[in-house]
Formats: sequence, structure tokens, C-alpha cells
Amino acid sequence: MRVGFRAMATVQSVPVSILLLTVSSVLTQEVVVVVVVVVVVVVVVVVVVVVVLVVVVVVVVVSGSISSSSSNSSNIDSSSS
Repeated sequence: MRVGFRAMATVQSVPVSILLLTVSSVLTQEVVVVVVVVVVVVVVVVVVVVVVLVVVVVVVVVSGSISSSSSNSSNIDSSSS
């Protein structure tokens, strides 16, 4: 009876170890996927922030040049009159 129980215990422990191995491999794959997703999200956020900053700088420079040119033209108009 005890020998049979030991045999059953070893038979049950083998699938458990296989299950643990598969779970650990799946977990490592999931961890790799999560790390890759986090890295991609961080890169996308950084790129979006850089693009927004560039657009803001361009808009400020363009609006500044337009306002300075319009003020220059108004100054020229007032001086000519």
C-alpha cells in the first residue's frame, strides 16, 4: 500500500514539475512581452512629447516672426504717414 502511494506521489509530482516548468516559461515570456510593451509605450510617449514640443516651438517662432513683421509694417506705415 505504501509503495503504491509512493508511486502515485512520484507520478503526481512529475506533472506538477512539468506544470511548474511550463508556468515559469510562460511567465518569463509574459514578462518579456510586458517589458517590450512598456519600452515601446515609453518610446512612443517620448516621441510624441518631442513632436509636440517641436510643433509648439515652430508655432511660437512663426507667430513671433509674423507679429514682428506685422509690427514692422505698421511702424513703416505710421512713419510714412
